[in-house]
Amino acid sequence: MITRVDYQLNRLQFLNKLVNLENAEGLEIGACDLPTVTKEVGKCEFADFRSSEEMIALWNLPAETVMPIKYILQRDIKVHLQIHKKFDFVILCHVIEHIPNVISYIKDLHNLLKPGGLLIIACPDKRITFDASRPSTTIEHLLDDYYNNCNYPSLEHILEFGKVISEDLKQKSIKSPKEFYKWGCENFESGFADPHCHVWTDEEFFTQMEYLIDGDIIEGLEIVDKQYNDGAYNEFLIAFKSSE
Repeated sequence: MITRVDYQLNRLQFLNKLVNLENAEGLEIGACDLPTVTKEVGKCEFADFRSSEEMIALWNLPAETVMPIKYILQRDIKVHLQIHKKFDFVILCHVIEHIPNVISYIKDLHNLLKPGGLLIIACPDKRITFDASRPSTTIEHLLDDYYNNCNYPSLEHILEFGKVISEDLKQKSIKSPKEFYKWGCENFESGFADPHCHVWTDEEFFTQMEYLIDGDIIEGLEIVDKQYNDGAYNEFLIAFKSSE
């Protein structure tokens, strides 16, 4: 039986192959109560869209398990303009699928890396999640989001996600399109929508990242390691290294 701790250890092992944690300083975005690098293991600061107190209240979490959030991020401002520091590594675990503009976000995080620094991404494999029935994100979709500078989920993202995350919403979409549309509009207009904007298999994501790097759309990064999803976990891992 795979536990949350197993995920934590697997991510740490992946990172440990690439970084000497004794001498490194990192940042993890979206760690909540499951950090990759705990204070016993290495030096890491934490950022999120919510404060520690907000996450504790929202999900009824034990206060002692939630990471101390040093940087509370604004969604509509680039991360490197909010964190005036560079790191040896930046980690995202189950964050990238929530980001409307993936290309811009990776380029943004690149600005937080020291020369030779690493960006580590753990992303859910749609085949082993509730997103399994959703169409995979295409490279054209990513490029369109980049061109249009999307910084908030679209109504399409919200409606598509709603049908797979909730059986009630799925039934509403079938029985009452008008009510389903109304729900989607209200969620969109709330300003707090947080769906899975994008979904991939491991091979799809790796291929798209290679395409964007080889095509000089994402510059100054190279892929230095990948971990395919072998079925034991619901995620895959990729490491980018900064050459700048």
